[in-house]
Amino acid sequence: MTYNGQFTSGARARALTTGTSGSFSNDINYNAPIEFHNVALKYVSQIGLTVGGDYTRYSEDRTQHLRMAGEDVDRVVATNRQSINRYHAYADQMHDLAGWQLSYGVEYQHADDCSRQSYVTPAGPGFDGTLREDVANAYAGLQHSFGNGLSFNLSAKGEYYHNNGSHEWNFIPSLGATYYKTAWSIFQFNFTTQRVYPSYWDLHSGTNYLNDYSLVLGNPALQPYLNYSAQLSYIMKQKYAATFYFQYGDKASVQLPYQSPDELRLVYQTINMNYKRIVGLNLHAPFNVGYVWDATATVNVFNQRERADRFHDISFDNSKWIFYGGLNNTIRFTRTCPVTLSVDAAYISPAIQGSGTFNSLWRVDAGLKWQLGRKRCCELTIKADDIFNTWSPTMRIDRSGQDFRMKVRDMTRNVKVTFVWRFNGFKPADTTVDTSRFGTGK
Repeated sequence: MTYNGQFTSGARARALTTGTSGSFSNDINYNAPIEFHNVALKYVSQIGLTVGGDYTRYSEDRTQHLRMAGEDVDRVVATNRQSINRYHAYADQMHDLAGWQLSYGVEYQHADDCSRQSYVTPAGPGFDGTLREDVANAYAGLQHSFGNGLSFNLSAKGEYYHNNGSHEWNFIPSLGATYYKTAWSIFQFNFTTQRVYPSYWDLHSGTNYLNDYSLVLGNPALQPYLNYSAQLSYIMKQKYAATFYFQYGDKASVQLPYQSPDELRLVYQTINMNYKRIVGLNLHAPFNVGYVWDATATVNVFNQRERADRFHDISFDNSKWIFYGGLNNTIRFTRTCPVTLSVDAAYISPAIQGSGTFNSLWRVDAGLKWQLGRKRCCELTIKADDIFNTWSPTMRIDRSGQDFRMKVRDMTRNVKVTFVWRFNGFKPADTTVDTSRFGTGK
C-alpha cells in the first residue's frame, strides 16, 4: 500500500498585464489549502497475476480579484471550486509459454468532478455541476526473443470512454522490436498509441478573466485524442543514437487566442484541431575528455504541422521546420574530487502553436554538486536555471484578420538548493502520480 499526499496552504498569486486596454493586476487567494490524496493498493502473486487499484481525492477553492491600475474597485470577483473523487482498478495476468510471454488484463476508472464557479462582479451565471467520467479497457500482449538477436512485443487495447456529453470506442495498438546482434550496432523500432485527456476544468463551461480584455473559456465539447508515435533508431557502440520519428495527434487539442470581431475581447480556448503532425530526426552523441569533461550533444530537426478547419469563424494550416540543439557538460576538477560542475545550454529556433508562431529561445543553466559523507551517501546541489532569463517566448498571430502579439515576461531564472541523504543505499519506489488534469487555474 502506498500513500501520496500534497498540501499547499497560504498560497497566493499575482499576475500583472499591460495591453491596449490598460494595466491590470490579477490576485488569486486560496480560501483553503489545496489538498491532493492518493492511496494505492497492489498485489503480485506467484502465478503472474497482478491486481491493484487506487483512490484519488483533490480539492481546491480559490477567489480572484481583478482591478485596473490606479483603481480601488474590483472589476472581477469570482470563486472557483473543484472537488474530484477518482477510483481506479486493474487486473493483469502473465503466462510464460516456452519462452513466449502472453499477457492480458482489464482496467476501469471512474471520476466524479464536482466543480463550481460563481461571480460577484460582473454578474454572470457561472456553473455548478458534476462531470462524471468512465474509462474501461481490455488488452492482450505478446512478447518473445529469438536466438538471432531479434526480440519484439505486440499489444492491442480496446477502450470505451464516456462522460456527460461523449461516448467513444477506440482501438489502441503498440509494437516494439529490437535487433541486437552485437554491441556495435543495435536497431530499434517502436510504435505506440497514447490516449491524451484534457484537464477536468477545461470540460466545464466556465469563464476566467485574465484582465479586462482577455478571458479563458471552457469547452464542454472538448474530447480526448489519440497520439500515434513511431521511432526507428540506430544505436552505435551503445552510445551514439540516430532516431527518425513520426508523431500524429488525431484531433489534438491546443489552447489558442482569438480576437472577437464583435467586441473588444480576446478569448483563449482549448479546442480539438484536425490534427498535429511532427516528423523529424534526433541525434544523440556523448563524448568525454579524460576524467575532466563529460558532455552530451543533442540535435533535433523536425517539421511540425497543425491544422484546424474551424476555430470560431476561421481556419488555419500552419507548418514550420524547427531546430533544437542542446549541450550538457559535467566537469570534474580531479579524478577523486567530490565536487562537480555542470553547465548546460539549449537553443530552439522559431516554432509554432496552432495559428501562431514563437520567436527563437536560448538558455544557460549551471550548477555545483558536492558528494559527502560515508561512501558519499549525501549530495548537496546548488543549481541556477536560465541564468540570463531568456527562456520566455513571444507569440505572434497575423492571419485571417487576427493581429495579435503576446510577450511573456516571466521570471524563468531561478536558483535551487537540494540536499539528498541516502540511508544504506536506499532507493525510493517510483510512486509518481499524474496530477495534470486537476486544478482550476486553466
